[in-house]
Amino acid sequence: MFCDIIIPHAGKKAYTYKCNERVHVGDIVNIPFGKGTARGVVISKSVAKEVDFNIKEVESIAFPEFSLHGPRLDLFNFMVKHYAAFESEAILLFFPPGVLKRSKNECRAKKIEIPPTLTGKKLEIFSYLRTRYPRWIKKSTLTKEFGSNVSNIISELKTEGLITCRDVLKTAKPKPFTYHIEDIKHKEVSTLTEEQQKIYNDVLRDIKNHNFRNFLLFGVTGSGKTAIYYKLFEYVLENNKSGIFLVPEIALTVQTLTYFLNRYKERVFVYHSGLSNTEKNWIAKKCASSDSVVVIGTRSSLFLPISNLSLLVVDEEHDFSYKEEERMPMYDAREIAEFIGRRLNIPVLMGSGTPDVISFYKASIKNDHGIHIITERFKDYANPEIEIVDMKKERPGKALSLHLIDEIKRSLDKKKGIILFINRRGYTPFVQCMDCGKTIYCPMCSVPLVLHKREKVLKCHICGHTEPIPDACPYCGSHNLFFGGYGTERIEEEVKRFFPYATISILDRDTVQKKGMKEKIYRDFINKKIDILVGTQMISVGFDFPHVETVGIINADTGLMFPDYRAEERVAQTLFQVAGRLRKKGKVIVQTRDPEHPIFVYLKNHDYRAFLLYELDNRKRYQYPPFIYLIRIIARSKNAKVAREQIIKINEEIKNTHKDVIILGPAPPPYEKIRGEYRWQLVLKVKENDLDEITESLKSLREESDIRNMKITVNVNPYSML
Repeated sequence: MFCDIIIPHAGKKAYTYKCNERVHVGDIVNIPFGKGTARGVVISKSVAKEVDFNIKEVESIAFPEFSLHGPRLDLFNFMVKHYAAFESEAILLFFPPGVLKRSKNECRAKKIEIPPTLTGKKLEIFSYLRTRYPRWIKKSTLTKEFGSNVSNIISELKTEGLITCRDVLKTAKPKPFTYHIEDIKHKEVSTLTEEQQKIYNDVLRDIKNHNFRNFLLFGVTGSGKTAIYYKLFEYVLENNKSGIFLVPEIALTVQTLTYFLNRYKERVFVYHSGLSNTEKNWIAKKCASSDSVVVIGTRSSLFLPISNLSLLVVDEEHDFSYKEEERMPMYDAREIAEFIGRRLNIPVLMGSGTPDVISFYKASIKNDHGIHIITERFKDYANPEIEIVDMKKERPGKALSLHLIDEIKRSLDKKKGIILFINRRGYTPFVQCMDCGKTIYCPMCSVPLVLHKREKVLKCHICGHTEPIPDACPYCGSHNLFFGGYGTERIEEEVKRFFPYATISILDRDTVQKKGMKEKIYRDFINKKIDILVGTQMISVGFDFPHVETVGIINADTGLMFPDYRAEERVAQTLFQVAGRLRKKGKVIVQTRDPEHPIFVYLKNHDYRAFLLYELDNRKRYQYPPFIYLIRIIARSKNAKVAREQIIKINEEIKNTHKDVIILGPAPPPYEKIRGEYRWQLVLKVKENDLDEITESLKSLREESDIRNMKITVNVNPYSML
């Protein structure tokens, strides 16, 4: 028999090997490769194969507990097909880091006498292992001692029953979860309200009956969504089942983690990118060998080999981090969760106070999903008063309105907390020469460099490029430079001018680079060591701040004019989430130069559902998701001409073979150059019935377009069009 095997990092093609009937599709196997050995995954088998070269044979099956069998194999095939991905791109998602690395084996002699028929190298190797019994000896050590052809001899010794070998996976138990903030008591699971109990019972019924349903839990901040999750996962663990609790970011779920880790110490695992490879391996092995676990983690948790899975929860389901946008396959974790739920016949619960437009449409309009809406907050919560300030009527060039300054002073006098939100890091978002008119751009990306005053640099927020702040314009030499706009650093500076006695801190990606800083800032703010917290989107989710009385949203319309069909949705989600940080009745001051925009009307009325209906109406009128599938194809190359020629070639192929597809482009995207690569794109509008056929064609076109220094990516329903 023959099998085709994908070997990670050895190209996108599959390699053909001989195999026996014990090898199955989805198995991880050790194979001879080049001058050594490698590890790969079997993706197909056949009885006969026409080949004109000498075929090597599979040596052994490795780590059977991680094999892609059953639902995991189905998910792998779905991702390859749905996202136009190569098998070699998708395969790495399904295994912990050590499993598919170049084969690491250990061998040990069996405790038997040396057979008189053993001679030559076989005798030398067996004797070497025998004198070291019961130690396991690394295969790499044997190769150093006896030469590169040791693999064949080891295989023969195994076949003759003289030695035994095992695959090695380095593991280390994860360190205790360190994000715990002592000053915050974890949320206790109290008795559910009548509304919460009804939702709990509905989901529980499907867990017990092994029934797939996709629920959208639409509940405003403070409505008790988390309490329902707690109770459901309690049932899962107490009935020896397993579950996955997806969160956008681990550090923002401290209260949830604290509760579960305190109560179910050995059965709850925290899985995220900050773990070492050996820690990820340890968790994966535990998941594969345990019948009852709950994994709390980011989107990669979906690919762990969890047994007895009975519930999937996607918290803050609107969050952009659930969509892969950097590398193939560009999957959506919500679609993956739904596929797993459907395949295993288990419920999937997606919760948010500001649900994604597509999720809301599927649940509320199309009726593909169930929907539960919680309209009331906890009894000790109250909706804040929202005031819209027209900045066109304020002093020119000032970031803070007089009204916001008055509210900050009032809260400071009462020793109440203040949050100021601005969705830009740094000091100013651009530097422009007032004589030649040119803006200083990143040399690697088509974006302006951001001034970071504290670090005394200009920085690119895409590739990380930095350079000193110039004294003169690099284009014309003029010293007449304009530092335009506001970021968190400049807001902090301006607030200090008005309130020099206040303690102010910034919470953004720059200030939390050092380990533990995020937690320290939260702790200090809650303990009133910080009076005013200036932050970006990081402050829009996570902890409750009971003492906060005033929230100021600065430049609230930033992002509304982006050339992106999701622009208004992203702005609305952020505004509603930031306003939701107020637990007690307080004030949210929203500063905008476009106060008549519908978003601010919906925000003032606390009516996110009305915004969703407004947005759906726009999407339907202009034919954007969820009424059509959008596929973004990008050709990337360090040579702009090569990228352009490839995208034109793909465009011609699609026009000739798929007449019903609406094609936008070819054209460069808004950010034409990213990390030194030029980009050209096509955007396809595709009907649902044609999607599979289109993605299959795009995968073939990607293979044909595979040339040196050239990359083609396919993104189905992209989160960002920039």
